[in-house]
Amino acid sequence: MKNSSFTVNHLSERPPLLPRLRDGEGLGVRLNRGVRSIRGLRFFTALAALALFTTCCKDDCLDPTNPDCDNYDPCYGKTLPSAKFIMEESNTDLANQGIWYADSTFFGAMLRFRSEYDEAGYKHTWYVGAEVFNKATTPDRNFLNQARPQDITISHVLEYTPDLQCFPDDDGKDSVAQTFRLIASFNTDFQTYGTFRGVLDNEVDSFDVQILGVDANGQLSNINTWKKDWFINFHNRGDTLTSDASINWPNMLSAFLYNYEGHFTTGIEGTIKVDIDGNFEMNYRRDASTIIGDGQWHTFKGRKIK
Repeated sequence: MKNSSFTVNHLSERPPLLPRLRDGEGLGVRLNRGVRSIRGLRFFTALAALALFTTCCKDDCLDPTNPDCDNYDPCYGKTLPSAKFIMEESNTDLANQGIWYADSTFFGAMLRFRSEYDEAGYKHTWYVGAEVFNKATTPDRNFLNQARPQDITISHVLEYTPDLQCFPDDDGKDSVAQTFRLIASFNTDFQTYGTFRGVLDNEVDSFDVQILGVDANGQLSNINTWKKDWFINFHNRGDTLTSDASINWPNMLSAFLYNYEGHFTTGIEGTIKVDIDGNFEMNYRRDASTIIGDGQWHTFKGRKIK
């Protein structure tokens, strides 16, 4: 009885409703029309999404240098030309290699003054002592006969066609006076002289190296009494090398040293750099035929302690 009752109840359930068909329309035709309707809906949905994406992208265009963006600014990033200039020192040997050191503290043997505006449309007027120059970079000049220590002022006037769209109040002219200092002593005024404590080629133990300017008697000198440089314990050798040209190999070593940088020359090749915090690095190589040379590059770095 239970099985019969179950059968009756199951058969009594209403079957699911089928789509109402139009006259003469088969079920397959109706289903095909539904598929086409779904495809059309998907197409218009995709089209609407694309339009929304395009609108969003345009709204999100925030590049002031892009003319297609709403916030485009033709003056963005532009600055007024400035008469400020770079002061540099070198010597004949280094200048021939294109090496100049920018600073405001100098020995004064070979100085030049350079503007970054080195193209047509800019007019330069330099006042260097009694001399007047009109190019973007002045000729190099010697200040060795000046009293020391001394601050010397150089003036520069820059003229140009103003960009009135971006700077309506600009008169097309700027001027500046900058000062540099002539040193009284290599030992006290140049950071490349003094006592340097560091390690060689990342070794564990540190040692000191001294670079000193001395007079004819080996005493610390000023500019007027300077005769040579001493390199004490260079490469941890425990001896003193000198820049004195009368000394033959292997004890001669010399360098062109400026305030924060320098180039080793006779007896060695390489550089020394000292930053404003006293951190230094010497990279150098000496020929294998010399007393400390092995033909390899070496790095001695650490801190200046005096």
